[in-house]
Amino acid sequence: MGVRTTLEAQITFAVMTEERGRTGKRATTPVTSLASAVIHWLTYSVVFALLPVAISVTLRGLAGKLSLNDLSSSPELLFFAIMLNATALGDLSEVAPGIGSETLYRVLHSALLLCALVSAIFYGCLVFESVFQIANPLFRWRLLFISFSLDAVSLLLATSAELFLARIRS
Repeated sequence: MGVRTTLEAQITFAVMTEERGRTGKRATTPVTSLASAVIHWLTYSVVFALLPVAISVTLRGLAGKLSLNDLSSSPELLFFAIMLNATALGDLSEVAPGIGSETLYRVLHSALLLCALVSAIFYGCLVFESVFQIANPLFRWRLLFISFSLDAVSLLLATSAELFLARIRS
C-alpha cells in the first residue's frame, strides 16, 4: 500500500469521523465502483443473512436429521428473506430524501416492503403451526416451496435495489 493511498484513507477516515461528530449519524464509506458496491452488499447482507440457514443445515446434518421434511419446519429460510428485504429497505431509506419520488425507487421500496411483510406473515404461520403442534406435513411442504420462492424474489429485489443505489451514489 503506497503512502498516497494510506494518506487518502486517513483523510477519508478523518472526514467521516468529523461528519459523524457533526451530524450524530453514522458516516458511510464512499463506494467507488459498482463492483465494490455489489461485493460489499453480498458480503455484509447476503452472507450474514445466510448464516442462520447454514448453521441450521450444519447442525441438522451433524444430528443426522438433514432432510427436506426437517427443513420444511425450519424458519431460517423465511428469516433470510426478511433480512434481505429489511437490509435493502434500510439502505433505500438512507438515500430517500435525496432522490425524491423517482418511480424506480417507489416500485423497489413497495416491492421490498411487500415481500418483507409476506415473509413475516409466513414466518408467523410456521411458528404458529409448531407452537400448537398442528403437524400438517402438506402445509409445511407448501410453505417450504413458498419460502424458497420468497428467498429468490427477495434476492432479486434486494440486488436490484443495491444496484439502483450504487448507480445513484456514483
